Amino acid sequence: MIGIGCVLPAASLVGLVCWGMLIGARQGGSGWLGAAAGFVTWLALMVGYFCLLTIYDWWDRQQHPKRIGVPWWGILVAWLFFAAAIAGAFLLWHATVE
Repeated sequence: MIGIGCVLPAASLVGLVCWGMLIGARQGGSGWLGAAAGFVTWLALMVGYFCLLTIYDWWDRQQHPKRIGVPWWGILVAWLFFAAAIAGAFLLWHATVE
């Protein structure tokens, strides 16, 4: 049986890509550019969720110091990728709307 944890990311991916294509077509621009903007926005949301989990991991490590957590470089890569995805989504949406 498929759980809600699988349905939400899949539905948000399809919804954001279709919504991006619709906005791109309505603004007289490229629907493909809008679809790319929707995909990058979805990617930023998924990486943002992972970044929230790294904050929880950091807090949990403060409470239980003997547990092994995510290495520091993994957290750095996740946050850098999140920042890049947010910037890319902003630029793509800006190019789609105007």
